Amino acid sequence: MKLTLEICTPSIRSAFAASQGGADRIELCSGLEMGGLTPGAATVEMAINRLSIPVAVLIRPRGGDFIYNQVEKDLILKEIEFARLAGAAGVVVGALLPDGALDLGFTQAMKQAAGTMEICFHRAFDQCRNPEQALDELIALQYTRILTSGQHATAWEGRTLIKNLVSQARGKIIIMAGSGLHPDLFGPLVNETGVDQIHYSAKQTMLPPSGFRSRLSFSAPEMPPNSYWETDPALVRKARKAVDQINAL
Repeated sequence: MKLTLEICTPSIRSAFAASQGGADRIELCSGLEMGGLTPGAATVEMAINRLSIPVAVLIRPRGGDFIYNQVEKDLILKEIEFARLAGAAGVVVGALLPDGALDLGFTQAMKQAAGTMEICFHRAFDQCRNPEQALDELIALQYTRILTSGQHATAWEGRTLIKNLVSQARGKIIIMAGSGLHPDLFGPLVNETGVDQIHYSAKQTMLPPSGFRSRLSFSAPEMPPNSYWETDPALVRKARKAVDQINAL
């Protein structure tokens, strides 16, 4: 199977940059500085209508943990329905219980709401208490793929668990590696783990124009004032080249 390159895009501008750079699929989100949040409805529709590659929509109503109350669950299900009716190729979701187990009832409800769309369980998986059990549960629920860093800060650090998950999955669900990767690591990671999908943000920090002055900053404290993240098309092209080289072997 050919290696697939998914680019995480935090805006419509980033979505176009990822497509032009050669992404196979995008994960469309907002608020990447918070780990990714659900994008706006108009952003979703524009990306789906104007891009020629599949769009997977992140469904996450807030930052923080993945333990949701009933109001949040109702919103998540409505957002999944909206993405499906808008023509998204898939959705990216995740929910846990306070003890670190999958919220199985709600995980099943999200799958039902997704219908025939692809459905990916996101990096909430990296916070679950028993990843092997969670993997089997997601297979039973017929999820399409799991995004994971192997329960480490980066996928390279978590490569041992990722390799074990690929082996355990036996082709019944896709294990997609992501977090902290760069194109030079794609080949070594694929060789060590056997993953056939890579998730990459290809992000750059955008700064205000020279001469811009503001009394306030709306960026996160750890970021330069009034800065934000966007997809760097040059990094996407570099990632595309790395993936093509792996696929040519």
